[in-house]
Amino acid sequence: IMLIALNVVNQAEAAETEPLISVKLSNYLGSKSSITIQPSEIYRIKDTNLTLSAKKDYEVKVTSNGVAIYKGTEKLGEFPSFEVTPSTYDATLAIQGRKYLGDVAFTNESQKYVRPINTLPIEDYLKGVVPEESLKNWTSLNTFKAQAVAARGYALKHLKDSDLTDTQFKQVYGGKQELSITPLTDKAVEETFGEVVTYNGRAIETLFSSSNGGIIEANSNYWPKGDPLPYFQVKNDPYDPQMPWKKVVNKQQIDLSTKDLAASEIWWSQTNEKDLKMTDNIKNKMKANGLDTKDIKITEITKIDFYDRA
Repeated sequence: IMLIALNVVNQAEAAETEPLISVKLSNYLGSKSSITIQPSEIYRIKDTNLTLSAKKDYEVKVTSNGVAIYKGTEKLGEFPSFEVTPSTYDATLAIQGRKYLGDVAFTNESQKYVRPINTLPIEDYLKGVVPEESLKNWTSLNTFKAQAVAARGYALKHLKDSDLTDTQFKQVYGGKQELSITPLTDKAVEETFGEVVTYNGRAIETLFSSSNGGIIEANSNYWPKGDPLPYFQVKNDPYDPQMPWKKVVNKQQIDLSTKDLAASEIWWSQTNEKDLKMTDNIKNKMKANGLDTKDIKITEITKIDFYDRA
């Protein structure tokens, strides 16, 4: 009892000394109507008398009115949404095998999917961000510290966002990491606790990217509605040299000279385009514009236009 009480106090202290952040989990989970969860310790379903036992599997399913939780075939409850909270601060909840600290709410997304929302202290969140937003071959603690400071500044600016996700559209967040670089990235977060970049005494949104091609872009060029910021102006970046790149696309995607068009049922299902990712995007666009009842093959890509700077 003393140990549990002590851990709860520690959790309360953490919540008081640093802000909490809530992030929707979709990057590694995808969109599923049913997911498996397993607590490492006892978890409680908030505002109920229900508890989840340690190291037992539970299933959360989407329903017409919300979400339901099952233990085996037994339905424990059905709710518009529900939130589980751990009995100890270091407890983790495995969701489809990936572990997360803190509280987790389970919501119904679009009447189709179970969408977990992980709420935890920001410094614990950053320990799940820095390894995901770093290269695995980095070895310098100072490099990880720079990433931690950048990720913290970005997180603080998006602290109240209702659409904060664990994807690269925001910051990639991987939960409780168990990778080889985790001790080093954890240390980087701990040794920069609370540190952010400021301008005129105020924390800024420290945007970052894997590469800028050797030139930093102005925020007002990328987001025309935003006010120009003096610390985000166009200038050369000597630390990120320009790297030549190329994209090769096959003009002929399917060789029809070897196909019997009068007997397409023989080869159709076994034949795919050469640049499958690109042609899938083309077909999805075509289907979204009225051809959703058709089964499509792209035989040629005859021209490519760049219609947007992205």
